[in-house]
Amino acid sequence: MESLIMLVVFVVGLGLMALNARNIKRKWESWPTVDEYMNKYNPSKGRGISCCKCGSHQIWESGFEKDGSDMRIHFCKQCKTYLYRTSR
Repeated sequence: MESLIMLVVFVVGLGLMALNARNIKRKWESWPTVDEYMNKYNPSKGRGISCCKCGSHQIWESGFEKDGSDMRIHFCKQCKTYLYRTSR
């Protein structure tokens, strides 16, 4: 009986982890890709990417949800506006 309870807890835990991972990916995918961002906010090619809020060209990136993540979010260093997503 005890091993059955442990198995059920394990299976439920795996299900919750998978659900959380799916939600994180959906949240990351809600940000525009760099191409989508460029087409919307920086249509004149050759000038580089700038912030859609303040116009700064100081764009930094960080891992989405954790620093080492392959899912990256790029943001304006000057006004701290999150801009677009990329992946490594």
